[in-house]
Amino acid sequence: MSEPKFRNPFRAERLGGYMPFFWYGSRWRTWSRILKSGNYDITLNRLPNIIGVTAMSPLAFIVDGLTQRAFNEAAAATEILPPVFVLGHWRSGTTFLHNLLACDATHAYPTLYQCTFAGGFPLIEKRSGWMMTPFLPAKRPMDSVPLDRNVPFEDEFAMMKRDAGSPYLDLAFPRHGPKHTRFLDFEGATEEERQNWEETLIWLMQRFQLVNPGKRLVLKSPPHTARVATLLKLFPDARFIHICRNPYEIYPSTLKLWRVLNSRLGLHNPARDEGWLPDYVLSTLPRMYRAYDRDRHLIPDGRLAEVTYEDLSRDPVGTVAFAYEKAGLGDFAATRPAVETYLATLDEHEPKPVPLSVAERAAIAERWGAYFDRFGYAR
Repeated sequence: MSEPKFRNPFRAERLGGYMPFFWYGSRWRTWSRILKSGNYDITLNRLPNIIGVTAMSPLAFIVDGLTQRAFNEAAAATEILPPVFVLGHWRSGTTFLHNLLACDATHAYPTLYQCTFAGGFPLIEKRSGWMMTPFLPAKRPMDSVPLDRNVPFEDEFAMMKRDAGSPYLDLAFPRHGPKHTRFLDFEGATEEERQNWEETLIWLMQRFQLVNPGKRLVLKSPPHTARVATLLKLFPDARFIHICRNPYEIYPSTLKLWRVLNSRLGLHNPARDEGWLPDYVLSTLPRMYRAYDRDRHLIPDGRLAEVTYEDLSRDPVGTVAFAYEKAGLGDFAATRPAVETYLATLDEHEPKPVPLSVAERAAIAERWGAYFDRFGYAR
């Protein structure tokens, strides 16, 4: 009988291409809470990354303190212009739409760098932002979208770095399954958790606005789709653009997204998420859209546009022009040349269809039936 092959306990199993370990830049308070939330259930192959984040956390704490001293007063006095929120489920085209809206010279957005170093970016970005570039891949591992430190990024990650609750906290310990879904729509969240989340978003928005004076902030985070009422409470004059996509394309693409992120960012590896992830994806979309459809009527007329991924792919310029009109974003004519220039830089990319089993298609049709009907997709 042959002896089993030795398995190196420090070798990590990684899905997808290279991506940086996003937990870098966390303050010790944030980092220690994340570790404690998973009962320190780490694996040896993550130890180098964990030691690195831990070693850098005191520096993050110092930079954070210096930044607060330098910018707190100015940030608190900063008026947040009515923001634009891009809504939609993961993998429904929110990133593409966000990038197109970012072409407008009157718009601003949180960048990858700012969301990574959420506490210190007003102080250090201009001086040391370039240091992040060598550690970034040219494209995102889940979809080959171009990546650099200045690209528009999800404010959800910045919120997490500032100790606000987020479903993304589950990326730290994927073997444990979803433990933070209450922060998707705040159902089950305590009043203290909700208040902390709201205060953190205001805190961040003031700093995003501070470094982008006079510009309208455009934010994209799929969980915001389930938070319309809260966003309107904080920003009564906000605008919203929602995008939908064929559910048979959303499902496999979202599965891939979480598998890649769980593999790359989990503090234990391999992720071993097969037992819970498919059901999580199937259950999250209905929960998200129950909240969206419940609160959508709260958005005043002329401040919401609903578009489809299919239209955006076929006619991006026309679809963005439609969104400008419906959401009350002003005259699109001045922005049109910048959008066309950006589109000319993109490589031709035709997403490959992912085959689904009969059982998967049946589950999608059954559990996402309301989404099919709401947005006019055939089952």
